[in-house]
Amino acid sequence: EEVGVSSETLNLLLTHATLKGFYLKEYDVAIEKLNDLLDNYNWRKKDIAQIKLLLGDVYVLADDLWEATLLYSQVEKLLKDDVLGQEAKFRNAKLFYYLGEFNWAYTKLDILKTSTNNLIANDAMRLSLFIKDNMTEDTVLTSLKYFAMAELAEFRKDYKMSFEYLDSASNSTFYGIVEDDVLYKKSQIYYTLNNFSKADSLLQIIIERYPYELLID
Repeated sequence: EEVGVSSETLNLLLTHATLKGFYLKEYDVAIEKLNDLLDNYNWRKKDIAQIKLLLGDVYVLADDLWEATLLYSQVEKLLKDDVLGQEAKFRNAKLFYYLGEFNWAYTKLDILKTSTNNLIANDAMRLSLFIKDNMTEDTVLTSLKYFAMAELAEFRKDYKMSFEYLDSASNSTFYGIVEDDVLYKKSQIYYTLNNFSKADSLLQIIIERYPYELLID
């Protein structure tokens, strides 16, 4: 209210919307604030892209995944050769991964491995390798589907549900295919929850049981 709405204060406005959506779970409030920014102010293309990316994320939190993919696709087209456009493409690919559309997600991620942004390229490579390895081993994709659902729950900060999906991935018919990944994902969540000793113990299990797998380093 004091400094007004402008490109200079956009980060402050986005932080406020992030607080409402991700931490207070006031999805409707966050969506309303971000739509208000889009509808009532003039922005540069990159500003519009940042607002729409966050709005897409909030729709993912609110379980409106199709509205989210629409927004990500709009940013892709708006800034096709920009890092924000590549980020939108990555979020779209990950969204279809969450939905269990693994072939479509893999195709998008394979393209992004050549991204000029190292972080996006590395993230795309990691996820594409994970999908490829588990699609090859698990033709029914049971474990992979549960794991993807666990990562979606983690994104929503619903850690209890994430643990339940990870347990389902471990207990499926194809147990063992993603077991080290399940342990690693659980360790990451425990780390987020500041339970460092539990996170450490799970990492130690990976070192002992899976010395030749990709996660060992």
